[in-house]
Amino acid sequence: SNYELIADVYDNGVDPEVTIAHWVFPEDRVAAETTFALVPEMMAGLEEVFGPYPYRDERFGHAEVSGVGAMEHNTCVSFGGSLIVGNRGSDAVVVHELGHQWWGDLVTCEDWNDIWLNEGFATYSEKLWAEHRYGARVLPAAMKGEEYHGSQSVYVQPVPDLDSLFSAKYYRAIYGKGSWVLHMIRRAVGEDDFFDILERHKTESLARGGIANTEQFRATCEAESGLDLERFFRQWVYLSGSPSFRVLPFVSASGESLWVRFAQDPTEDTCFAVDIDLAIAREGGGDTTLTLSMDTWADTFLVAPGGRIDSLRFDPDNWLLDDGFAGPVDEVLAIDQDTVLTMGGDGQILLAWEVLDSFVTGVRLYSAPSDEGPWSRVQGDLVLPKTGSFAMERPNAPIYFSLRAVSDSLPGFESVRSNVVESALPKTTETLRDSTATNPYVLGGDPYGILFNLSEAGPVSIRIYDITGRLVREVFDGDLPARFSHRLEWDGRNGEGRTVGPGVYFVRFESSALNTTRKVVVLR
Repeated sequence: SNYELIADVYDNGVDPEVTIAHWVFPEDRVAAETTFALVPEMMAGLEEVFGPYPYRDERFGHAEVSGVGAMEHNTCVSFGGSLIVGNRGSDAVVVHELGHQWWGDLVTCEDWNDIWLNEGFATYSEKLWAEHRYGARVLPAAMKGEEYHGSQSVYVQPVPDLDSLFSAKYYRAIYGKGSWVLHMIRRAVGEDDFFDILERHKTESLARGGIANTEQFRATCEAESGLDLERFFRQWVYLSGSPSFRVLPFVSASGESLWVRFAQDPTEDTCFAVDIDLAIAREGGGDTTLTLSMDTWADTFLVAPGGRIDSLRFDPDNWLLDDGFAGPVDEVLAIDQDTVLTMGGDGQILLAWEVLDSFVTGVRLYSAPSDEGPWSRVQGDLVLPKTGSFAMERPNAPIYFSLRAVSDSLPGFESVRSNVVESALPKTTETLRDSTATNPYVLGGDPYGILFNLSEAGPVSIRIYDITGRLVREVFDGDLPARFSHRLEWDGRNGEGRTVGPGVYFVRFESSALNTTRKVVVLR
């Protein structure tokens, strides 16, 4: 074929240099130089975690082929031309195939059932490379992209035809969840033991002719770590799905004790044994991370983190393949801005909620001037039903509401805050005082009142004109804050301070959201 060679070299300063050679089509050479530019750095990163590149006496490189995809042949990866993009867009593919030089080529799976030992390992190579290049901060997001919660197990049983084996039905389990198995083993055994496990797995597999199966890998993990991982492999490798949790955290009145209940979704077939990291932020600074071990469908924990609790995060660093942590008070509070506006005054708002949890016996409402607090109880110590509503006068400024659940079984505790809703001000409108009070306006009586709402702070102009269109008085021209009920007044005088004559006048109201004119009749 008509190839051009891009030559490179990898030198780790200790072992013999590795020849790097990429054979590409002439028209793709410039783009390929960028696509493969990081191969030496990728090799250095993987050598840190997997040991020396296994074919350093030969080479490593790529041969461009037509079409898409890549294949991990020993020392020379076939690489689809569509992947040569001239930027960093194919880095994951390049390092995936490089990872296969250790896992798939040097050590390969015993049977197709165990294909995750090739593909899951190569996929995790991508994440280890990202961690090496960009730092540990990128690892949680990198693993997020490999999540799989479906019905296919990592261990393939029965094995379909090979075309189907690499179809979408199996791909996410073998590649994505397979990488998650390694990620969670790393969390379970610790950093040092994890990378010792990989080295031992390689050594023991080479002693068997470079072949390994899932049970042999489990035995290696157990021997190196001293842990019994039978249940771990059963739930994560041989069975399907992943846990989703209903979480109900309660904090004591002092703010220093935390009671939390975890319940796994009973619709799953498997009860997972898991370690859940709980990050607790304390008021005034200082975070504490606790690890809670759970091996039943539901469990409760009581902890004292050593300071007032400000907020909680579950699995903050994404070490657990979970399908979410949801709470019964997460999204239970709703607000209706319009339903009860006719009940009197300047209007009312309606808060409504429904907490579907048998442990909860009631709720308390809280309000704050911002979504960050400070929060105060709306009705003092009053406990409202766990399903209900509450109407109140519309405030003159935006206000935020949330609720906390209470339980008769846990006196002195309240749940963490629910979702927050905002009592937004209505869109700017202009409303004159009731006609029986000031329209017609009688000179010498009370001032003529102009009532209006502002949903956003901004400029407002109010002017009085006579029937000929002549400006009589500029009542106001300036900026006003957002508020539900502004009131400005006209005392029946013109711009020179003299009382106007009887007749028809027009009030012109202008703001960023509304321009309108209203008529007022002036009498003596």
